Amino acid sequence: MVKNFAAQAAIAIENARLLNELRRRTSDLGEALEQQTATSDVLRVISSSPGELEPVFQTMLENAVRICAARFGVLFLAEGDTYRVVAMHNVPESYRQVRRREPTFQYSPSHPLARVAATKQMLQIADLQADASYAESDPSSYRAMVGLAGARTMLNVPMLRENELVGQIAIFRQEVLPFTEKQIELVQNFATQAVIAIENTRLINELRESLQQQTATADVLKVISRSTFDLKAMLNTLVESAARLCEADMASIPRQAGAIFDQVATYGYTRDFQEFLEHNPFRPGRGTAMGRAVLEGKTIHTRTFWTIRNTTSSKARRWGASVPFSASH
Repeated sequence: MVKNFAAQAAIAIENARLLNELRRRTSDLGEALEQQTATSDVLRVISSSPGELEPVFQTMLENAVRICAARFGVLFLAEGDTYRVVAMHNVPESYRQVRRREPTFQYSPSHPLARVAATKQMLQIADLQADASYAESDPSSYRAMVGLAGARTMLNVPMLRENELVGQIAIFRQEVLPFTEKQIELVQNFATQAVIAIENTRLINELRESLQQQTATADVLKVISRSTFDLKAMLNTLVESAARLCEADMASIPRQAGAIFDQVATYGYTRDFQEFLEHNPFRPGRGTAMGRAVLEGKTIHTRTFWTIRNTTSSKARRWGASVPFSASH
């Protein structure tokens, strides 16, 4: 009888082992399926939103937070020595407001973002409050994440293109619970996909700009061929095409006529501004961008608003926009 019980115990042990093995494999299979589904979801957004990064980043961040059982996440893009927040998911409102006020910021060398940038390796901090850099950091940045958002465990994964830092994906838990190797690998895969999406968007935008420039050039050439003796029509077409291609609100072609600049073609100017120019023509000199271009013989790019003061009413008017043009413009 005892031998019988011993045999049954061995069978029970083996059954338990097989059941646990089945459960583990089922769990692994379910986790792998969930990760594949999330990856497919991100790839679907990338293919359905060519040239658009915001929906890609948002979908990627949502999946990373959900599958890794994190509380919230932030996606940063590197801009020189600073970082810009381009996506947030489930971030506490107090921290969200901080990042809305300061979407671009710079961190001290001890901050996790700076440490990842220096090593170009993923960084996991099991307990942010126990990390030495927490006490040394700028209260408005690192400690804001802990104090306002309640972050405890953090995972930062770099987004790299040919070993150049493009950005970082950061996900957080509000309890001390390190992420697993599989979860880290998933976020690293998302980081790779994000870099691919950025590169695809860059190539698509370059292609669009090239096609737009070719189309605009063709339009100008058509006007030239049809209006051989109508210089005004040709110049108006040219200045309008330049403004549209560069996403500018206004544009003009000034021509020096003696001691003043005569606006031979304009685009987007209001009637008031046209009248102002007629009564207050620009003169050569360093007081205007046009005057500087003539004196220096090179392109002048002014990044901020410029002001025209009406001498009769002593009221300053601001024209233009503080959005710098790119090198392709």
